[in-house]
Amino acid sequence: MKQKKIFKNFRSYRYYKVLKLSFFILILILYSILLIVCFSESEEEKYDSPIFDGTYACHDSISCGIKYGKSACNISTDSQFKEVFMSALYTENYFKGSLLLGYTIKKYHPNHAMYLLYFPSQISASLVCQLKAVGWIMKEVERIPVPWDGHLYGNFDDQFTKLQMWSLIEFDSIIYIDSDAIVLQRIDNLFKMITPYAKFEFAAAPDVLDWQILTKFNAGFIILKPDINVYKEMMRVHKVRDSFDLEFAEQSFLNEFYKFRYYI
Repeated sequence: MKQKKIFKNFRSYRYYKVLKLSFFILILILYSILLIVCFSESEEEKYDSPIFDGTYACHDSISCGIKYGKSACNISTDSQFKEVFMSALYTENYFKGSLLLGYTIKKYHPNHAMYLLYFPSQISASLVCQLKAVGWIMKEVERIPVPWDGHLYGNFDDQFTKLQMWSLIEFDSIIYIDSDAIVLQRIDNLFKMITPYAKFEFAAAPDVLDWQILTKFNAGFIILKPDINVYKEMMRVHKVRDSFDLEFAEQSFLNEFYKFRYYI
C-alpha cells in the first residue's frame, strides 16, 4: 500500500514537471513569434537623405573646416568654464523642471558652470531671479524657426533652437540635458567622451522607447563639441525639404545628421 502511494506521488510529480516544462516552452514560442512579427513590421533604416550623404554635407570640425575654409578653434579663456552643463527654457511651462534640474546638477557638480538657454521675452524677470538662485547662468539665444515653413505641436516649435549650442565656441564641450530630467549622481566623466583623444565630437544615448530602430538616439541628453563650421553646415542642411522626419523636430534632424557618426 505504501509503495503504491509513493509511486502515485512520484508519477504526479513527474506529470507536474512535464506540465511546467511544456508551459515554459509554450511561453518561449509565443514570445519568439511576437518578436518576429514586431521586427518584421518595424521601420527600415533609410540612407537616401542628403543630410546623411558625406558627399553633400560635412559632419565634423575637420571636414567642415575644409569646406568653409576657416578655423573653428574654441576661444575659451577661463578653464573653469570650458566644460559646462546646459539646458533650455523657451517657455515658462518647464520652469519648475529647470529649477529641479539645476539643483541636482549643482548638487553633484558644484565646480561646473550651468547655462540655461532662454528667450527673454518669454521668461519673466521674477522667474529668471529664481533660476539664477539655483546656479543657472542665463544665456539669451535667438530662436531658430521650424524649417520648410512648418509648425510643430507645443514646445516642439522652439526645439530647433537647440542647434545654437554648436555656435558657442567659447566652450570646449557641453553636456546638454532637457529640463524634464534630473541628475542622480556625478556624470562629469562623460566630458571625456568629447576630447581630441576620443576622436568624437558628439555623443548620445540610444532612444530606448524607439525599439524599432535601435540606431536612433534621444536628443534630450547629448554631449557635443561646439564648432562654428559645423553650426553653419547645420543651418544650411536642416533647411533641405523632406530630408528628415519633421515630427520630432531637432531630434529627427540630429539623428539624420549624426547617423553612425556619434559615440554611443
